[in-house]
Amino acid sequence: MMRSTGRASFAVLTRTLRRVLAFGVIGFALVGCGAATDPSVPRGSPSPLPSAGSTKGAAPTTSSEATAPVADGLRYVWIGPSKEVSALGGPLALSIIRFRDSNFDFIFGAQGEEALNSTVSEPAPGQVRLTSVNTTGGCKVGDEGIYRWMTTPDGAGLTLTKVAEACSPRAEAASGQWIRAACKDFGCLGDLDPGRHVTSFFEPLGQPATSTGPWRMQYGQLSYTVPSGWANADDAIGFYNLVPQDAYAKPASNETAYRGISLLADAAIAAQDAACSPKIEPGIGRTPGEMAARIALIPGLAVGAATSIMIAGRPGTMLDVALKSGWNRFCPVGGGVPVIVEADTSDPLAWRMTAAGRWHLFLVDVAEGRTMAILIDSFDQPSLFDDLVVQAMPIVTSFELHPPTP
Repeated sequence: MMRSTGRASFAVLTRTLRRVLAFGVIGFALVGCGAATDPSVPRGSPSPLPSAGSTKGAAPTTSSEATAPVADGLRYVWIGPSKEVSALGGPLALSIIRFRDSNFDFIFGAQGEEALNSTVSEPAPGQVRLTSVNTTGGCKVGDEGIYRWMTTPDGAGLTLTKVAEACSPRAEAASGQWIRAACKDFGCLGDLDPGRHVTSFFEPLGQPATSTGPWRMQYGQLSYTVPSGWANADDAIGFYNLVPQDAYAKPASNETAYRGISLLADAAIAAQDAACSPKIEPGIGRTPGEMAARIALIPGLAVGAATSIMIAGRPGTMLDVALKSGWNRFCPVGGGVPVIVEADTSDPLAWRMTAAGRWHLFLVDVAEGRTMAILIDSFDQPSLFDDLVVQAMPIVTSFELHPPTP
């Protein structure tokens, strides 16, 4: 399917999570990803006062006692930064836990493996009991652990504290602070609180053989600060976006079809062939300056003067891009004029300029031979473009890059 925007087709399930599923995480529905006040510490540090769904200081209980259903406040996917779990291979780049109905498991950051599978019960308010159902991760079948849990007042942050545990790897994996998934599709944060956040999968700095070989889920390569009213609709290896909450609240054809700020981790000039194939134009350098110069020569585009900029401490080029007035030669399928395309993938995400489009485009040198593209794009609402740029620029200038986990 080709959308009227001219962007290349993009399944609702992100390529990041398709890769996770491919490595054996059966039924892994990651409803969202976490945010943080620091790349290594989840945001929303739990309040010293428990939420309505939790109880502070509850005494441990045994499995022989009556149990209540697991509290609704726990029934989410929760995400957090690197953990040191020796039974699972040591340092992990990203950690995920999920409470589904009466089941618990831990998704860790080597290849998205599932481990520490347990049944869940709530023996007392503010407590959760985990009982191992297999030996993955180092527990024995029947091993029990009791944890005290507390959420932040808004329910977005969770703290699990060990009370008693027969399986030490599960204690290493589960204890600590977590961020609730909030995305309405897969692999993102959803609505954002004002403040600083980090990405969970997006890799602007890359890592060796990301798309073709060994891969580790990454946490915190990009951080940023937003005011109230913003959301994250997609977080994948090669693509990330920040969109106004009012846009995110409305149906969209997929998670890239929102006005706002779009980031391509590794961009190149799109092929200018008659078929508008989602390939890289040959013979074009991959520096911001070389790419900006080629964009200015694409027939059909009205391109403003290139301006030198610094984003996240990296040099780059900024330019405004629109369609020339009266231009009517478009791609035969999906329309539009091809401009940029993802570089480091066999399933590229491409951007085309359409009659309704206006871009404030940043090309940022993030590594040798690697340029990150940032687009402030009003999508199909050009009348909102100028206001969108004013709102988006402080967010773009807040971007910071952080080295990937080894």
